[in-house]
Amino acid sequence: MVSIASVPGYSIKVIKLIFGIFPYKTIWEYSAKETAEKKAHKELINLCLGQTGKKADHPLDAIIIKLLSCRSCNEAAMMLQRAEQEVSGQSG
Repeated sequence: MVSIASVPGYSIKVIKLIFGIFPYKTIWEYSAKETAEKKAHKELINLCLGQTGKKADHPLDAIIIKLLSCRSCNEAAMMLQRAEQEVSGQSG
C-alpha cells in the first residue's frame, strides 16, 4: 500500500500488507524537506522519477510508475532507498 500524506508534513510511505488488506509494516518512508505544497510535490515526484524522463503530476502517480516493475517488497524497498540516496547525493 502507498500512502501520501500532507499533514504534519509531505511524505510518502510504502506499507506491506498481510492478505492484501491489513497493514503489516512500513518498508520505506520519505519525508519531503520542502514545506510548500508545490515544492514538496515536485521534490517527491523527482525522488520517484529522477532522470527517467517520465512525467507525473502527483507524487502518487510518480511512485506507481516507479514501483510497477518491482516483483517484491524487498525489491521495491531497495529501489526506493537507491532513489533516496541519489537525491541526497545531488543535494549534498
